[in-house]
Amino acid sequence: MEDFFEIPEEELRHTSRALRRVLLKRGWNDVRVVRDEHMLYFATRPDGKKIRFETSTPSQMSLFAAKLANSKIASYFLLEQEGIKQPETIWLDEDEGKWAKQIEDFLTRHPLIVIKPNYGAHGFGVKTDISSLDEAIDAAHHCTDKARYDGVIMQEQLSDDAMEIRVICVDYKVVGAYERVPAKVAGDGEHNILELIEFENRELRGEAYKGKPTRIDVDEAKRYLENSGVDIRRVPAVGEKVRVMKVCNVGMGGTMRHVEISDEQAILAERIARIFDLPVIGVDFYGDEVIEVNASPALYCPTGDEWADECVERYVDYLEKI
Repeated sequence: MEDFFEIPEEELRHTSRALRRVLLKRGWNDVRVVRDEHMLYFATRPDGKKIRFETSTPSQMSLFAAKLANSKIASYFLLEQEGIKQPETIWLDEDEGKWAKQIEDFLTRHPLIVIKPNYGAHGFGVKTDISSLDEAIDAAHHCTDKARYDGVIMQEQLSDDAMEIRVICVDYKVVGAYERVPAKVAGDGEHNILELIEFENRELRGEAYKGKPTRIDVDEAKRYLENSGVDIRRVPAVGEKVRVMKVCNVGMGGTMRHVEISDEQAILAERIARIFDLPVIGVDFYGDEVIEVNASPALYCPTGDEWADECVERYVDYLEKI
């Protein structure tokens, strides 16, 4: 094991950086970390109790509950049983020979669909604006791991008009919410959209979750703009904001903005936390529909204001009382 406080700042993701900052401020001692796919912490609270946890996963969290939440299709079926509104979602059969029939049937109900891996995060592997059988099959192949079949799901694509909001619950209570804003570029009256994306990637963006907004995937941006009928060679006016990605994930170049949610959304998010038996959970709303749940959500929100640390603070509150 190595000293957590000596790990270079640039090697930590947003939530880990904020967590270290809050733990130091509150007087936690002997904080150590084991480097793993996710950071595993060993620490001593100010009251002397030793605590072990993953970044946003307390040791009290059920392994089954986490697996249930991480499977998008299992989450969908569970929420469907509870009568919670969601975009229609189906599992693509492990037998690829059955895909064509499944996809064609689905496209008769939904002219635009999304293909995504059943297990996945940060928007990786997600393909949007799919309107044909060939596109869907190509996207599904992109999701599959030939060593094993973890599943591919097909989902009704909702319109671009709705706001995508992630609600964070800690100890089964809402502690904050933020809008996930898709990647955009701002016109300067001189450069076309492609040039503006390339400038952003070079000067203003970097590696995911390490400080700057994430670089925009140029190929995905081209695809989204083409499907939206936008010429990537168009020169936007000065100050004109152009959306260049369908998905809103921070890992795909999106940004965050703190928002207030309705009482109805708060009640539903807390209900979902109880349904999944997850003391820490992220519930994603798209308009009035639930599109995903997350068992280990990022808690630091790089909104650029005093709210950014709020969910981390509430998580440490929870760790200090368990």
